[in-house]
Amino acid sequence: MQPANKAPFYPLVCTAHRSLIRGFRGEPYNSFMLRKFAISAMLVGAIGGLVHGCHGPQVKPMGAYPIPEQVRMGAANEISMGRYSLKPQATYRIHAYVMARENYRTDALADLVPLDLALAWGPAATPQVQDAIEVTQSRRWYFWKPKSREAWAGLPQGIERSMANVHIIPADRWIARELESIRPGDTVELRGKLVDIMESGHAIRTTSMSRDDQGGGACEILLVDWVMKRKPAAEVASR
Repeated sequence: MQPANKAPFYPLVCTAHRSLIRGFRGEPYNSFMLRKFAISAMLVGAIGGLVHGCHGPQVKPMGAYPIPEQVRMGAANEISMGRYSLKPQATYRIHAYVMARENYRTDALADLVPLDLALAWGPAATPQVQDAIEVTQSRRWYFWKPKSREAWAGLPQGIERSMANVHIIPADRWIARELESIRPGDTVELRGKLVDIMESGHAIRTTSMSRDDQGGGACEILLVDWVMKRKPAAEVASR
């Protein structure tokens, strides 16, 4: 699958409360609980107003996101999704800057994996790096290149270890709707499981378990069961 090298393009494959209040569970409130809840809500609102003032919600600036959190799972039941089954390998949580997005509707896995997100964190998510590179996606790969020789000279070494092309599997329709709104320039938090894709008892795609691998097979395959889109850092800073 790896395309021929065409400088200056560099193909890098894939380097997504304690409890709910009682009313949600159908449990009754009593008058003491209601008064306690009302007082708590007023305190939270007052503190929130002091913190946020007139500037809206604060978000982490680009470059503030650490390496994704990954915890290998033991033996786990496969998850059935249509004609496929998914074999969980690890829990996964990532805060990242969205460099690019590509929707897929006609390839072999489009019904299961409808989109890829090219994500950056850490040193790759700084404005200096993102302003200096161009990112594209095609045929389940992603590519980046510096915008100029001067931009290349100013890039930190090893930024490819802070970028990934992630194959995204929505866990349900609600998650799919949330993912539809994600665009390049957004910052997102995705939680879920890294999975291998199985068909007829055989693995047809396996997920990456490392941030250092490159080439074919180095993509993370993420079953997303929680997503939060945040406002672009530049938009918040401009307020």
